[in-house]
Amino acid sequence: MKGFVVIPAYKPEKKLIQIVDGLSQRDFKVVLVDDGSGSEYENVFKQAKPFKLLTHSDNKGKGAALKTAFKYIYDKFKDESFTVVTADADGQHSVYDILKISLGTNMNREKLTIGVRTFQKDSNIPLRSKFGNEMTKGVFHLITGLKVSDTQTGLRGFHSRFLKWMISIKGDKYEYEMNMLMEWCRENREINEMKIKTIYEENNRASHFNTVKDSWRIYKEIAKFAASSFTAFLLDYVIFTIIMFFTSGPVLANVTARIVSCIFNFTVNKKVVFKDDKSMAKSLVKYSILAFAILIGNTVILQFCVGVLGINPYVSKILSEASCFIFSWLGQKKLVFNVKKRRDDIKKEWRGATYV
Repeated sequence: MKGFVVIPAYKPEKKLIQIVDGLSQRDFKVVLVDDGSGSEYENVFKQAKPFKLLTHSDNKGKGAALKTAFKYIYDKFKDESFTVVTADADGQHSVYDILKISLGTNMNREKLTIGVRTFQKDSNIPLRSKFGNEMTKGVFHLITGLKVSDTQTGLRGFHSRFLKWMISIKGDKYEYEMNMLMEWCRENREINEMKIKTIYEENNRASHFNTVKDSWRIYKEIAKFAASSFTAFLLDYVIFTIIMFFTSGPVLANVTARIVSCIFNFTVNKKVVFKDDKSMAKSLVKYSILAFAILIGNTVILQFCVGVLGINPYVSKILSEASCFIFSWLGQKKLVFNVKKRRDDIKKEWRGATYV
């Protein structure tokens, strides 16, 4: 079997027909998902004539559409070995590049193969797409410590043995693709990057990406962590200021304030940010070790700023806290609340999905 190409589509233009036809001529089995486009788009899907058309009764999002296709393929062909490539319906991915990713996936079956666009060399790329990709690259690097050249590419390939794992990844909208990359890297698996042509027609008019709403879904994890950390910092700073007012001892004030703010920060991050389901005691021990290490570093920086550089203690407090933010994020993300949900039995109901 040559492989499957999964294309989620919401209110597609007629260029989708050419894409599916070109892939079918090259013996790909195209699974097309109509993600609630409505009756006025039925003719486009019928003319496309994919190997399989799956339909959502209403719009559920790109992630949900991809997982609907993955579930269908897994249920019908789980005993076979093949490649699965995901592509967009808006014409950004040429048939040649889809074939290229499929071949790359077949040669690197243990890796996730992604099509990387060359943003620096193409002048026709919309500003929002350039900015969005740079932002997500930075966030991804911050979260995982790894550099991926194109985190927003929808052209990806993987071997069929990862289908069930792909279905288990959370997210129903555009955040699913970012979650896929993060979960893949958390498993210490490699990513195979392959250059593809960058195609943006009419300023990417066919894209249904909502810059504000969908960006929030992608960035909300680190945004929640930042909000939690900032609230803890305010609590820390208020206590630090009060103790300094009465004692004028920066070390005592810093240690006391840090203990109180850490208790707050731990509780919020465990329950809200990372939604850690491990035992409280186990997470608390890890957090305490990390917090103690940060406290030492924080205090050393504070003392250096006040005693050596002669900076105002209140300004020094802000500088020391800012310097420890990234270390705290990575430590909590990777060591304390490293939640890996790998459920063999997917309990999610696939409401609204029908096979036609």
